[in-house]
Amino acid sequence: MLIAVLDHDRQFTKRLNKLLKSLMTDIDYVVFYSPSDCLDFAKKHNLSLIFINQSIGGSFADLQILHYKLRKICPHVDIFIVYDENEQDNTVALWTIKSRCSDYISKSVQKKRLYNALQNTWFNPILKSS
Repeated sequence: MLIAVLDHDRQFTKRLNKLLKSLMTDIDYVVFYSPSDCLDFAKKHNLSLIFINQSIGGSFADLQILHYKLRKICPHVDIFIVYDENEQDNTVALWTIKSRCSDYISKSVQKKRLYNALQNTWFNPILKSS
């Protein structure tokens, strides 16, 4: 399974990698710091899951454009939105639903919350409910 993360926060991406590897086996994990690099990679590889920082482009409009482009390139990828703790949960939740993303997580995500989020994947079943 190929998982991509688009986020500038290297500390978060390392922590997310460790959490994912503790929950799943046989994963490849790639990190991108720019949307264009992520889009180029998505054109050439079969991604299963993408975590995108909601502030990667500076505004929700930038995130919507990126989301649209990713859906056009790989329509069956599961997308999770990653938000900063200073953002309001309900704003991110509403946007996640409107954009048909699988789920959203905060940067301070704990293992149990990530596990629950991974159970919500739409296109690529990752974890089964226990």
